Amino acid sequence: MSNAHPKPQSWPATFNHPREFNVANENQAYVSWVSWCQELNTVLPPHPNDDGNTSDSDVDSDSDSETTSDEEDEDAGEGDVTEDNGPCPAFQQRRQEESKPIDTAQHATAPVGRVCEVTRRLARCDDGNEINGELQQGSREIEGLDAVRVFMAQSKSSSIRDPEVPETIGLDAEVISFCEHAQKSTTQAHRKSKRIAIVDDRSDAMSNSSASTTKILTVGKLKYRLSIQRYADPKNETSTRSDRHSDAVTHTAHSPTSATRKIVYISGMDADGIQTLCETAPRSQRPALMNLFYGHVLSTLTPELSVMIESNGYRHFHFLFQAPFCVLREQSELFRDTRLRRDGRPLRHSQTLNCIRPQNNPRNRWRLYMAQTSVLFTGLSNRNFTVYGVADDYYESDCRDSVERYRQESKGARGPPSIWDPIEGTSALTTPAMRGGETWDARDYFLDSVRHWLKRITDEWRQNVQKMEKEDNERVDDESHQRYLSQDSSSWNQEMLDTIDIFTTYLSKTVREWEKFEKHGYEYFVNDEIESGTGTSRLRSRLEKLDHIRQKYAVLGGFLKDLCELRSKIKRRITVKNHQSTQQVGQLAVLALVIAPLSIAATLFNVPQPVLGIPWTKLAFTCVFFVISAIILMIYWLLCVQERWTGCLQDIAAFFAMLELPWNRIRQAAGPKGGTKTTKQSASLDSDGCGEGTGPVRESSPLTPAPIQMRKLLRKVRFVFHDPGSQDEGRDESPV
Repeated sequence: MSNAHPKPQSWPATFNHPREFNVANENQAYVSWVSWCQELNTVLPPHPNDDGNTSDSDVDSDSDSETTSDEEDEDAGEGDVTEDNGPCPAFQQRRQEESKPIDTAQHATAPVGRVCEVTRRLARCDDGNEINGELQQGSREIEGLDAVRVFMAQSKSSSIRDPEVPETIGLDAEVISFCEHAQKSTTQAHRKSKRIAIVDDRSDAMSNSSASTTKILTVGKLKYRLSIQRYADPKNETSTRSDRHSDAVTHTAHSPTSATRKIVYISGMDADGIQTLCETAPRSQRPALMNLFYGHVLSTLTPELSVMIESNGYRHFHFLFQAPFCVLREQSELFRDTRLRRDGRPLRHSQTLNCIRPQNNPRNRWRLYMAQTSVLFTGLSNRNFTVYGVADDYYESDCRDSVERYRQESKGARGPPSIWDPIEGTSALTTPAMRGGETWDARDYFLDSVRHWLKRITDEWRQNVQKMEKEDNERVDDESHQRYLSQDSSSWNQEMLDTIDIFTTYLSKTVREWEKFEKHGYEYFVNDEIESGTGTSRLRSRLEKLDHIRQKYAVLGGFLKDLCELRSKIKRRITVKNHQSTQQVGQLAVLALVIAPLSIAATLFNVPQPVLGIPWTKLAFTCVFFVISAIILMIYWLLCVQERWTGCLQDIAAFFAMLELPWNRIRQAAGPKGGTKTTKQSASLDSDGCGEGTGPVRESSPLTPAPIQMRKLLRKVRFVFHDPGSQDEGRDESPV
């Protein structure tokens, strides 16, 4: 086996330069493509082998050959990105029953050659927009829960399955059930009127930027914005000037490979947001969005900092950053997450902490909330990508991560009016983005967003740790706080330990993500620059950003260490308190030993009739008192003191056993004929690495009777007091 180190992974060269891609597929949603596949299956006639026409096998072979050639061209960096748009069966029986039946009479005589030619033209992206319009005429639109089911369908038995996405059957059911329960629990009017998102389409050219809008979009408007064609097809001359310069679409030029960046920011994403993204996202973004949905819906929040680049021709890249964190707020009431799971539990957990004393208002209480932030980058090239940002905002009425804060800042309610970048967390008028800086590079923009959200999360963790440490210190120093907590000290300790366990669980997972990123994702951001030797300033800036991110994770690791020390401190205090309680119980036991014999004897001699059958005299009372005292002392000694006396006797026996070494030295100096044998035995080590016996073990000789007698005495002592350690003393100690 070769010991050579694997070659470091680097950013694919095809991502650094403008490259062609399938414009029609990128403008078409995945569920629309599935609907088109259903329509295509409907228009297919029966097998035409008997009529002498081209067979299906020939068609498939032709299609496969052309697809293979296209993929080879793409790997070489010369061809377009192709998709396997082959026919697929209907995706769901229930959807067929609910929807209107498709009139197939007009397509009954459709020749197979026409359908195959359309498939070939769409695969080659020849007149993509025209073909899309031709094939989608009469095809039904997949919406709502059906769109989620189609988008998340991954089981082998599913009629629609994307082979490029791995199977995650359990997670699919979790996401689908979450959306189903939300649709049943809320009204349609409420869902449509709720404002949840910001969409920002920008270009590196100032004149073509469409980021001037400051409106917060509802669910319906969000779907409309995401459904509009994003890329202008350079091969289609019918595109109008108004479409290219629409305020909702960014067409940077007549070429689709111009720098284009779409930002979709959703605060408090619920089932409606998931459905909207499922209805509008293209197929190239599907694997990344599925991972985003999994991390958002699952109850066990898991941090992630990962890079995924598809190996099949380097067609797309995905950057994902997810960070769960805990929020402490002093509030008069507890805010509960209105997003519910199918079992009725809130999507995010929240609770009241009684172990922390309120500061501002005695009626307030400190509330603990679970939250998570997710940032997903998915793109076709280094300058054609889409950003999805998701943040929780249910724990405050005026949360700074909400889209409402965006509206206030854009109108100047919190300062001069500006265009706020929710992903990077800065004003677009003061960042290098509007000056043609490096923000338009996908990797630089991703690092900037990770830095922003790590700072946001680090501030929350710092507040949590400082609050816990302050509360623990005040518990010891502040007398009023001691009275506040004196009602139930054990419950205070338990609640503190439970809260610390929650914090350490999320922090430990978050810190480990940086270690994984250094092994599997770090090279994608620096190695291409190192190998090419160009872009020194760009590389230096990127390394500074990576170092800043590393420092933030190191700060989180310091918080984790502080929490572990605080937990150990509380546990030591509990141990000391338990020891004090044990001493108090022992004192009560001694008091009972003094009072119990006298009480029992007095009770026996004060009954109307004699119990023991002896006369009531002082001598009889004294004898009974001493007998009862002796019995109680014997029981106490057997139950409590026996173990301590056994340990003392064992220590004494071990001390005399140590006389073996000087005894042998004296005998060896006297020069006896019989010597001592030394046998080499390996010293056994315990789990802590401490050796139980170091050095050689000496066998006894007839001239060393003292150690043998002490060993026998030790065995007898252990046997008398039933010491469990006597079980391993079955070896023969007779001298050699």
